[in-house]
Amino acid sequence: MTPAELEQNLKAGIDAVKRGQKQAGRDLLLKVVSANELSEEGWFWLSIAVDDPADKITALENVLLINPANRNAQANLTWLRGRPTSASPGSAAPTPTPAPPAPAATASGRGAASPPSPSPSSYAPESTPEQVEAIDDPHQCVYCGAPARQELRRCPECKRSLTIKRTRNKSISYTLNTAIYMIGIQIGLGIAESVVVASILSEGRNSFVFYIFDSLKLDRLFGNYLTWPPAWAPILLWASVARVAVFMLLLIGLRVRFSPTYYAAIGAMLADIGWAVFEWLRNFIGPLAALVNIFLALASLAFIFGSDRDFEVNDERMLCAPDRRVKGGIELNRRGHGYSRDGRRALAVAHYRAAVAAMPNRAEFYKDLAIGYAQLGYYERALSALAEAKRQSPIETDLDPLQAAIEQKRSADPRPRG
Repeated sequence: MTPAELEQNLKAGIDAVKRGQKQAGRDLLLKVVSANELSEEGWFWLSIAVDDPADKITALENVLLINPANRNAQANLTWLRGRPTSASPGSAAPTPTPAPPAPAATASGRGAASPPSPSPSSYAPESTPEQVEAIDDPHQCVYCGAPARQELRRCPECKRSLTIKRTRNKSISYTLNTAIYMIGIQIGLGIAESVVVASILSEGRNSFVFYIFDSLKLDRLFGNYLTWPPAWAPILLWASVARVAVFMLLLIGLRVRFSPTYYAAIGAMLADIGWAVFEWLRNFIGPLAALVNIFLALASLAFIFGSDRDFEVNDERMLCAPDRRVKGGIELNRRGHGYSRDGRRALAVAHYRAAVAAMPNRAEFYKDLAIGYAQLGYYERALSALAEAKRQSPIETDLDPLQAAIEQKRSADPRPRG
């Protein structure tokens, strides 16, 4: 396996574990540590991916063989050794084999370079394996970070809804696209009718307009305007303008699949058929224009009826995981700020963590992550992230007050998460 393939499998395995897909993560990470027994990150994340406590201990021992100073592995190993190591029910993961310690010297007599200690962005700070898995659980509450089973629809702690309404179909169907196209034609004809009515209202009695209507036989389209009662001309103008405006709103609403528009469009098409019949009977439009309007309204109505599935709305469970479509640490961090303002603090932390993983040398990202952790009650993680921010930016003046505030909040919290 080439170094590039190793790195790709390591990253994919870590991402899978973070999303809660432990089996997929295990498979990838086992490939990594089989090909490179000195992969410190591979062994550490494998300790999280496996279910059997004995397997977890073996993987953590391998981490400490490679890097005895790894504080995360030390803390997790100490915790695990204080509990029974019997296999968990249903554990299917194979037991990792211990990796040999790094050689003391190379053939040339120089000391071999020890593997670099992973940055805090690579994995979670000191905490028990249960806490590591809780913060990585994609089904935790996106607001407060409380554990929430997949089947729950409301958070057991903050009581907020864990679902969001989404349309069933991701893309617009051919039927709905055709309905939108038909309404576009109606808008074009409606504009033409408005222009004609406006012209008649302003210059309708002069001989030139009468000559145009008579020579082009426009009365078949727009009726005999000479028989219109004078009071009806402005009403017809405003009605034609309002009709165009309604069609435009319907077109936009159908295009974005705003559910109420579906019913509004059905009502509007039925009303337009009635209006066309009324205009025809009163000689406000000619028979040809009336039949065209009725045909277009009926066709639009049929296609709108056929597009009902485009407006089906399902309650979809919100997942606490970074948006995989977002690329780059800056955009991930920006998304995190947006979710934090929206109150979805756990989802914000998921994006902050992804931003740190993408750009581990940005001190401000660690600061945002520290604040996010503290808001969720993960104070040890918050202080660890803040320590990394201090290491990268020692001249930052607001980090010490922030640390004091986090420590004060930790001491006052009766139920800290970590």
